[in-house]
Amino acid sequence: MKTRALDFVPNTLVTTESESYPPKFDGLQGYKDHIRRNNLTIADAAFVRNARAMHQADESSQTYAYVFSAPPAVHGADLSYTFYDTGAIANINVTLAEIMERYIIQFAVTGSPNAPGLPIFPSAKPGSAIQNLGNGFVGPVWDEMAIEQLRERCEFWQKAPYSTQYN
Repeated sequence: MKTRALDFVPNTLVTTESESYPPKFDGLQGYKDHIRRNNLTIADAAFVRNARAMHQADESSQTYAYVFSAPPAVHGADLSYTFYDTGAIANINVTLAEIMERYIIQFAVTGSPNAPGLPIFPSAKPGSAIQNLGNGFVGPVWDEMAIEQLRERCEFWQKAPYSTQYN
């Protein structure tokens, strides 16, 4: 049977709509409007669940994770910063690009992104901090991986309920 990545079956769509990502826009769900709700749904299904699964696969290893919050703060927006070439890309925060470059080089050399002169980059552990990389702030922030709703949403997507092959 041939299936596509997001062939939703009706029951799955109802569950996704009403339970996993309810239309409550008070910010407690991680969104305050329809666009951010949609972005969160796609991010959880395509990226967050996989990152969470990889981290849980070997909790004995020290891992590092970050949230990229420089505008537009969507998946892939950090690539211009990761591969920054002085003057080649317009409209990015050069200071943030240089901080990221130092973290990446330090991690490649030592296995830890932490280096003198850089904000502390905490290791990723459930219930602790995660590194924020943004225009206004670089440093630890609350790790959303520890939020119970995220655990439930990731488990929902890990079961692959969107594929007609499994229903």
